[in-house]
Amino acid sequence: MKIRTPPIIPEESLSSWIVRSSLLNGCDLLTLSWKIWGKYRALTIDFERNMSVAHIGKLSEETGRPYSEIDGLLLIHHVQQHTTELNTSSTIWPWMIPIGIRYRNRLIGQPFCPQCFQKGIPHLRREWRMAWATVCTKHYILLQDRCPECRFLYSPTKLTGFEKKMTFCHHCNHDMRENPIEPAFSVIQHAVEQNKLYCFGHKNDMPTWLLTLNNVICLIRRASLAPNGCISAMLHDLELLQLPEPSETGGTFEWLPIRERHALLRAAACVIHQPMSSLIQVAQKNRITKNTLRNTLQRDFSPVFVELYDRLL
Repeated sequence: MKIRTPPIIPEESLSSWIVRSSLLNGCDLLTLSWKIWGKYRALTIDFERNMSVAHIGKLSEETGRPYSEIDGLLLIHHVQQHTTELNTSSTIWPWMIPIGIRYRNRLIGQPFCPQCFQKGIPHLRREWRMAWATVCTKHYILLQDRCPECRFLYSPTKLTGFEKKMTFCHHCNHDMRENPIEPAFSVIQHAVEQNKLYCFGHKNDMPTWLLTLNNVICLIRRASLAPNGCISAMLHDLELLQLPEPSETGGTFEWLPIRERHALLRAAACVIHQPMSSLIQVAQKNRITKNTLRNTLQRDFSPVFVELYDRLL
């Protein structure tokens, strides 16, 4: 007998659909996982990043859903569009929010939009696992990742099955649809949605644009740590008059809380919309050297910065 499952919603994530399936069957996700995969410990890993052919096949067999439909929900396909090289064994994938799971406990909450939960069928979008996604582009509010009542991280995979909808906090049963909201807009997300991937006066493909954006974020984070340094002065001359506060949590960009990522992306949008000639001029004025640039951009060096690099001492 096939497991009852709800229809898959366009742009829905794999974990969202499986959680909704468990709620439809009145059980928790652990029980459903054992029914589908047996001893496969799906809930102790980030199973929606990637999944073996055998496990997708088993899920397809038990639910009656086509293999290709389930495979299309995996985040690996989303990430591969945005990076030229992907090490699938790495703990952190470029521009994808990790969940830092340990013994089924998340270290990072699942991003969600309270107003999306209010309308239609509550579900989670794949885009919300992308690190550039800090705003709901339908309602223009800041995404959230924890319960405002008990401050526990939002973890729908830990719901019991009695809730019927995935809008509830697993710890205190607070309904996230009632959360206070904060209006917000993201120039970066708008650029991704509209495919207007311009930086320093030129349009780029997605991998190059995101790599350049990452390089700019590295410059901003360095300037925040050293507000009296030469990089901070350079960004100030580019009319970035207020730097984001240094991160309280540290780590890579993908690990940062939503609010910190949002502030960094807002600052980065101001920088990348400058012409390259202005960037070169203020870099030379503030005596930025090749070594300074190379040491700051710790990850891969964007080809967009080659012109700047060649003009430095």
